[in-house]
Amino acid sequence: MDLQTRKLRMIEYLLSVQDEGLFKSLEEVIDTLKSRNKSGEFKPLTTDEIIERALEAEKDIESGNFITQEELERESKSW
Repeated sequence: MDLQTRKLRMIEYLLSVQDEGLFKSLEEVIDTLKSRNKSGEFKPLTTDEIIERALEAEKDIESGNFITQEELERESKSW
């Protein structure tokens, strides 16, 4: 699917959203992503950055610094 088609599908989806909370959350995500890069364009990670993140994640797992999906779901219910 080309980018133009995807944009149109997103617009159609946004027009159909009736939940104010969901719409506000979508706006916040977009604003957060835009503020990370002032130009509004997103830069892909370099190969070295991806490897560094993977190594950090492996260290976290080895040291027990993570939570399970079930724990996350239980925690998210109180948000």
